[in-house]
Amino acid sequence: MTHSPVEAAAHVRGEPPLDQKLALDAAAARLLREFGDQVDEETVDQLLHSAYDRVASHAKVETFLPLLAERYTRERLQTRAESASG
Repeated sequence: MTHSPVEAAAHVRGEPPLDQKLALDAAAARLLREFGDQVDEETVDQLLHSAYDRVASHAKVETFLPLLAERYTRERLQTRAESASG
């Protein structure tokens, strides 16, 4: 399957395809349930989309990008929480 240049350009602009966006929305909801007492929704969204953009810029396969972005974001939020409490 060939990817179009339009799809590739959308990733550069930070606009994931619809299925990826829905997965990112679900990831943001999970992260907010887990860390909502420590960070606000905007922070979660910024960290999650930043992580998504980083992994998407190097990916050859898009299937697990939202999952990877969620994991990286969770690690960053856990590190923040540990720093704040430590």
